Amino acid sequence: ELNTAQRDAAGAMLYPLGSGSTVIAEYNTFNINTAKEAGGGCWIRGPGGNTIVIYKNNILTGNSSSIAGSGGGTYIQITSGSIVLYDNLHNGNHSIWQGGGLWIEHGGGTLNVFRNRFTNNTSGEAGGGANIFLDNGTVKADHNVFNRNVTSGTGGGLNLSTTTGSVIIFNNTFYLNRAADGGD
Repeated sequence: ELNTAQRDAAGAMLYPLGSGSTVIAEYNTFNINTAKEAGGGCWIRGPGGNTIVIYKNNILTGNSSSIAGSGGGTYIQITSGSIVLYDNLHNGNHSIWQGGGLWIEHGGGTLNVFRNRFTNNTSGEAGGGANIFLDNGTVKADHNVFNRNVTSGTGGGLNLSTTTGSVIIFNNTFYLNRAADGGD
């Protein structure tokens, strides 16, 4: 709580370097942390490939990436593998660039995002609540709530993109989100 980083990851940086690494982050609280660049609350990075990330039951409130960067609340970036993200609360986080509450960049594999709440998050470019990019593989987003998120770009609640992947999205709730460039 109340941590400041001159660059990335004010709250926590989880950074396994090797191939086949596993990161489990659960039942953590990240409040009012400020990174000047990316990952205000928590940053998980797995550059080694074939990484497994399990991110559940975390509370992220009032975190920000303040000068340059994405992922005001949570920032997850892996080269390949699987990410399972569920039962998290992202509330009142801010990113100067993308993903006010959550930003994910996934090179390839599977990504499951379910039963999360994104409320009152803001971003300067895209994805007020969450900005998710999967290069190839399958992303599934279900049973999430996106409420009162705002962006100056696209996707007030959610901005989701893929290069050659498959997208499965169902049973999500979007209400009172705003986007300056479309996709409220």
